[in-house]
Amino acid sequence: MSEVKVNKISPASSTAFTLGDSGDTFTLPSGAQLTVASGATILNSGTATGFSAAGALDLNGAVLTVDADADTTITADTDDQIDIAIAGADDFQMTANTFTALSGSTIATNTIAETTGASGVTIDGLLIKDTTIDVNGTADAIILDADGDTTISAPTGNQIDIEIAGADDFTFTANTFTAVSGSTVAIAAGGAITNAGTMAPDISSTGKALVLGN
Repeated sequence: MSEVKVNKISPASSTAFTLGDSGDTFTLPSGAQLTVASGATILNSGTATGFSAAGALDLNGAVLTVDADADTTITADTDDQIDIAIAGADDFQMTANTFTALSGSTIATNTIAETTGASGVTIDGLLIKDTTIDVNGTADAIILDADGDTTISAPTGNQIDIEIAGADDFTFTANTFTAVSGSTVAIAAGGAITNAGTMAPDISSTGKALVLGN
C-alpha cells in the first residue's frame, strides 16, 4: 500500500480538483474526521447515503429518499412547497398554512380538532363546531337518500324546506307546518288529529270542501 502524507492539496491549475476516477472508493477510517469550514459548501450531484447531521442540512431542492427501495421521498423542488411521495406517487403536499391530500389519497384520523378555541372546523364549506353542524343556509344541504333528491335545507331565513323526489313538498316556519301545493297531509287508519285550540279551515273559495265523514 502506498501512502502520501501532505498538509495541503491544491489544484495544479484553475480551481478545480478531481479525486480519483470512476469506480474508485475512498475510505475515511474510523475515528477520522472530515471538517467542512464555515462558509464552505459540499455539492452533491449523485447519491449520498448513511449520513447523519447535527446541524442544518440544505438539500437545495434535491430529493430526500427515506425507504430502502427508493420510492418514498420528500422533495421541495418547487419553491415554498414540500411534496411527499409514497410508493412512487405524490400523495401529500404542504404549502404555507396548507396540508393537502392529493387526489386518490386519504387523511385517516380519529379526531379533527380546532386550533383556535370556539372557531370550529370547516370542511369544504361545512362548519362543524362542538356539537353543532352549520350548513349556512345552503339549498339541499342535508341529503337523506341514495340518489340525492330528498333533502332538508333552510336557504330562506326562518324557514325549513323538506324536498322529496326533487320537489319541495313541505315547509316549516315559526308555529306553522305547510303542505305545499300538490302535497297532502294523510292520516293513516287508526290515526287521529287532536285539536286543543281553534281549527279554522278555509273553504271559502270555489272548489274547496271540508270532509267530515266517509
